[in-house]
Amino acid sequence: MSKFLLTVFCCLWTAMPAASVATIATASNFRWAMSDLINAFEASHPHQLRQVNASSGILFNQITFGAPFDVMLSANSRYPQQLEQLNLAVPESRFTYAEGKLVLAFSDTMQAIPCSFSNDNHLPTVILSCFTAALTNVRQQRSKLAVANPDIAPYGIAAQQALQHLGLWDVTRQHLVRGSNVGQAYQFVATGNTAAGFVALSQMSALQNQASDSLAYWRVPENWYQPIRQQAILLQSGKKNLAALSFLVFLKTGEAKDIIERHGYTTR
Repeated sequence: MSKFLLTVFCCLWTAMPAASVATIATASNFRWAMSDLINAFEASHPHQLRQVNASSGILFNQITFGAPFDVMLSANSRYPQQLEQLNLAVPESRFTYAEGKLVLAFSDTMQAIPCSFSNDNHLPTVILSCFTAALTNVRQQRSKLAVANPDIAPYGIAAQQALQHLGLWDVTRQHLVRGSNVGQAYQFVATGNTAAGFVALSQMSALQNQASDSLAYWRVPENWYQPIRQQAILLQSGKKNLAALSFLVFLKTGEAKDIIERHGYTTR
């Protein structure tokens, strides 16, 4: 048993059952899954959770400037690792809670593209030709392509890697509209401000009914981008917070993993 887990169990075992409140800094893509996790957690625990949503990079910057968060649920492993190095997080508390998936979502203006590709068709040549045709159409129509900002958002980094895999990063850069997070990138597509966008698979099931027009999407092959390993970490400000400690234990349970997987992620 790790030193961190031993500390958690000691705190939970010796603590009084009084309710406490924890603030969870949550990556934008995970906000809908987190809402369901909060409901499940609060139904079986005396504690309360509050989530604050933003891109992982913005949340990281807020934490380094002293934001009063207890736990960070990042959309990657980079920021939690940096928080460990800065001694802003509890050692050995970092773990992967979900692995995200990237999709290309597009509006009616692009659904007319003749293509036999579907999310169940895994022929590499067909997938490659369809993505290339769709993204070439964006350029030729002088339309826009939404992505999360690669400088601060892990799903933006994945989108850049996918475009680089296709050899289209340089030629599409002038057509990009960068959202501050993947949630904003989705809104650009859903509202018709862009013809297409790279977003999270979890968003398609959570937000599809809010789109003004029905959106279609293709899953981006996972070998086109680095794995989006979303990691959780206990922050120093939350190391004695019973709600934060209990939530991190809950996040590793089968109940929590089932909720996460229903939202389009995979878990370990």
